[in-house]
Amino acid sequence: MHIHVVAVAGTGMGALAGLLKQLGHRVSGSDVSFDPPMGPALVEWGVECMTGFDPKHLEPAPDLVVIGNVCRSNNPEARAAIDGGMEYTHIAGALQRFALEGTWPLVVAGTHGKTTTTSLCA
Repeated sequence: MHIHVVAVAGTGMGALAGLLKQLGHRVSGSDVSFDPPMGPALVEWGVECMTGFDPKHLEPAPDLVVIGNVCRSNNPEARAAIDGGMEYTHIAGALQRFALEGTWPLVVAGTHGKTTTTSLCA
C-alpha cells in the first residue's frame, strides 16, 4: 500500500512514517523542511521525502493520505487529497488502523504518578 504523509518531518508523524515502512508499506511524505533529527532518519528509513506542499506530490494518487494536525485548512496538498476524493485520515486514525487494530490499549494519563502506575501495570 502507498501511504503519503502530509507534514511528515515532525516527531509524531515521522515516527508514524517509520512504523509504516517497518510494516512493509511504500511511504512518501512532504514537509517544509527535513531538519535533524527527523529528516535524516526518514531518509535512512527509506521514506520518499518531498519538500513543500504541492498537489503534484499526490500523483499518482496514493492509497491513503495521512494529514498532520499542523496542516491548516488551506494547505494545498491536504486540500487536493480531500477535494480529490482520496482516502485520508489523521495520525490517530492511522495508528488505530495500522498499530492498534485487534489490541486492547491501556493508557495512563494525568499530572502525577504516570511512571509509577505504568511500572505497576507492566
